Amino acid sequence: MKKAILRAAAMLLVSVLLVNVTWYWWRAEKYRPYTAGMEPQVFYTALDPSYYAVDAEGYTFSVAYPGYLSATGNLCVGAPTGADGNPFTDALIIWPRACGSYEYGLLLYDGEDGYQIMADSRVHALDSALEPVVQAHAPSVAALFRKANAWWALA
Repeated sequence: MKKAILRAAAMLLVSVLLVNVTWYWWRAEKYRPYTAGMEPQVFYTALDPSYYAVDAEGYTFSVAYPGYLSATGNLCVGAPTGADGNPFTDALIIWPRACGSYEYGLLLYDGEDGYQIMADSRVHALDSALEPVVQAHAPSVAALFRKANAWWALA
């Protein structure tokens, strides 16, 4: 009986280690290509890595690896801070999917009003009621998609 319990405990331990090592390896392989040319964030840790870069035009790029045993990390492109110094600028968030595709979200600001909008790769809101907001920010959104595609070669 004691031997069976020890064997079961050993198998459980090996299984847990295998799941963790596999996940850690997958996450590193999936997200490492996105971090080329980027620096670790100030709050970077080996278990929760994140990176950033700023291009010559002031666009900010960031990569957040998935959290523990999650498959969902993200890439983000933020527009440069405006002349008014407002730190809230339009941004594009990209969620790489395990199958190789992407999901997109937009953070768009009109003065004090902010919008979080899921979008498709053709730069249209998934919720048609929010399409006018996306169209009002069309130049900014197009620039964010261009920057993301240029930085990460997503297209």
